[in-house]
Amino acid sequence: MAPARARRIRCRAVRKPTRTREVGRGERVLPGVWRLRLPLPWPGVPHCNAWALAAGDGIVLVDSGLHGAGSMAHLERALDQAGLRVDLVRLIVITHAHIDHCGDAPLVAERAGCEVWMHPNHAHHTAAAEDPEAAFVRRAEIARQSGCRRRRCGAGSSAAAARGPARPASCAPTATWWTA
Repeated sequence: MAPARARRIRCRAVRKPTRTREVGRGERVLPGVWRLRLPLPWPGVPHCNAWALAAGDGIVLVDSGLHGAGSMAHLERALDQAGLRVDLVRLIVITHAHIDHCGDAPLVAERAGCEVWMHPNHAHHTAAAEDPEAAFVRRAEIARQSGCRRRRCGAGSSAAAARGPARPASCAPTATWWTA
């Protein structure tokens, strides 16, 4: 029996599916509670929710959305639709350390002059900014314990050089890093 031959099928180009670009939106859910829908750039995940809660003469902002081009404008637009402003934020509470929930927290905190609260087990999220070298060493140790192979940064063959950088850009030439 002869082997089956692959058939060539002609098909027309398919246009990439498009969706309407999300923009920040704010809506009152209950008295003193507003839902802020903040757009995300990821396919299949059009937005994340932040919340504004009435608190004395201001609001508590629960989550702040993803930081990126235009993200503060989206947050300001959502707050404006709810009749609120960034300068009314008295406290920011982060529910968890996913970048789409805490990305704009530093900007909002700076503009509003308020604190940011998050669970202490998420301190690893800010550790890289405080001590990048120590954060790298911690990540390398976790990778090692997870079974990743050890490589020496800066060392490599001509084949490795042809593939591109042999180490992360933040890795010092004599540091060690781990690969899967």
